[in-house]
Amino acid sequence: MKLKMMALALGLMLGLVWAGCALADTAQSQIVGIVQKVKGQTLVKRSGRSMAADPGLKLKQGDTIITGEASSMGVLFRDDSMLSIGPVSEIVIDQFIFAPTENRLGMVTRMLKGTAAFLTGRIAEKAPGKVKVETPLATIGVRGTHFLVYVDPESGKAKAAEGGK
Repeated sequence: MKLKMMALALGLMLGLVWAGCALADTAQSQIVGIVQKVKGQTLVKRSGRSMAADPGLKLKQGDTIITGEASSMGVLFRDDSMLSIGPVSEIVIDQFIFAPTENRLGMVTRMLKGTAAFLTGRIAEKAPGKVKVETPLATIGVRGTHFLVYVDPESGKAKAAEGGK
């Protein structure tokens, strides 16, 4: 009887540990966007693995988007934000929270190098202070709807230009 109780308790503990891991993985593995269009050499790094960034690839928080020379990629996020990435660029999706009914919104991308054009979506519309682009030397707070960012791969210096409100 004592052995059965110990086995039951062990099984219950393992089940709780597994459920906790599954819940933690759910937030990290949630789809945040989709690759719409690609040209040239493009890839996505996820959890230490690289994969071709073909149209239709679902993107997740934590993914790193990389384009090669003479390459580009278009991404559509769940909040209808659009990201157009130019050649020799590298961008990390650090945070993407889109739960408007719970008033939980946020988007943080980390642009390590290259060029990108952003057309903001519903997160910036409802909570403009919650959308940020981080670069090696600065953080860009988004206030408009369309803007460009260039990060010099050598110096890490960033230039940004607003395209409209």
